[in-house]
Amino acid sequence: MEDCIYFSVGFKSYDLERIKGTAGDWYEWTERSKRNVTRTSFNKKSMIWITQVMQEASKTKGNVVKRWRRLEPLSEIYCARNFNKYGRYLSLINIRGRMRSVIIIPELTLNSGWGNIADKMGRFLSSHRKEVESTKQRLVDNNYPFAEAVRSIKWSNKKGDGVNAQATLMKEEGILCINESSNTHSEVLQRSLVGDFEGRNNVLPNLAEVRSWANKFWRQSHGLNIYEMGAGKFLFEFAMETTAEQVLAGEWIWNNSRVRLEWWSPTLAATDMENKPTAIWTKIVGLPLHLWSETVFKAIGDLCGGWIETEEETQLRNHLKWARIKVKGDGSKIPKQVTIINAGISFSMQLWTEIPARFTIVEEGKEKPVIQQLSRFYPEDKRGESCGVSRRPRGKVLKRNFVGPTLNSKNLGQKPSKAGPIVQKHTDITNLPVSSKRPMNFNEPSRDN
Repeated sequence: MEDCIYFSVGFKSYDLERIKGTAGDWYEWTERSKRNVTRTSFNKKSMIWITQVMQEASKTKGNVVKRWRRLEPLSEIYCARNFNKYGRYLSLINIRGRMRSVIIIPELTLNSGWGNIADKMGRFLSSHRKEVESTKQRLVDNNYPFAEAVRSIKWSNKKGDGVNAQATLMKEEGILCINESSNTHSEVLQRSLVGDFEGRNNVLPNLAEVRSWANKFWRQSHGLNIYEMGAGKFLFEFAMETTAEQVLAGEWIWNNSRVRLEWWSPTLAATDMENKPTAIWTKIVGLPLHLWSETVFKAIGDLCGGWIETEEETQLRNHLKWARIKVKGDGSKIPKQVTIINAGISFSMQLWTEIPARFTIVEEGKEKPVIQQLSRFYPEDKRGESCGVSRRPRGKVLKRNFVGPTLNSKNLGQKPSKAGPIVQKHTDITNLPVSSKRPMNFNEPSRDN
């Protein structure tokens, strides 16, 4: 095989196989002995360095110990010439994250060195010519503004083959069909990895902690961009695909837990339609500060299917933009808004459910694809031309006098028939029938008494 060479020393045999990657060639080195098999991989520059070290180690005669070291952005390689009672040998140690592999190459005869093996490996490395792909250079367009080029260079190309492409939309029976090929993704996403961090006791890192962790272990502060995707997932954008491949080949640990890395794909951050979540996070937008208490959080959570916990950021009041609680269920029982009556004032607030995108595979032969339900973060009927949402709670003075803060369960938005955060119109509490259930009071022990 032209992509693989073999050699043996004593009772050991070695295979060196060339593997073509998306960004370059890799070389997998396999050592086989009577008891175990060791495999490790190097890039081409590291293999050239190893052959040079083997040539240099062969020049010295006798039992002399010498060590070499090579530092790469994502790995460390150590080479040592040592000896024991059986003779001299070379040891190659490849460290990539928590992954460590050792290859031992003994000397065939006394003071013969490793020059023959280095020559064979050198010829194997130089025999392969890298195929240069012809890329079309983008010419300068005088009619294309510089500001537009800066905005579009991040996630899409000028031709619009990225995530910001202006595709033709066909609206038919509530389904949006985007006439765009599935393999035309941004080149930024093609060299990006998605890491899933799951620490002990369900402790998830924030963006600052992940950046510090990546700069410490990967030493790629230049050209590495990190984006938080939620639910412990982070997008790592690398400057080159070669660097991303080296990271993917290693084993990385955060908080004594393994970090799962994989290439980005369109359905990576989405869930299957059939797999419904058992608990979701919900944001209470614009909650008045005098109602910011654990009692109110639990009451709203029980109304949405069952309160589980309150976010630590909400308990500490690190920000007051929204209150975030975790409730039971898949989100079908969560209304679009909740109304709280306090001291004669009715406050109506929106509930944002953090339901991830769900997908399904379109069957062949069907013309209409199944719609992908996106995360319901922003109400639709309250969007203006700027697609903004008002976070200010709406209040009005009631004619009747109520004592203490109360929660009106009859004044909630109903579940919409279509997917998406459509907020129903608020019903005036003063026009409710007398036979309707009265709101429960947080202060009084019993309304009926």
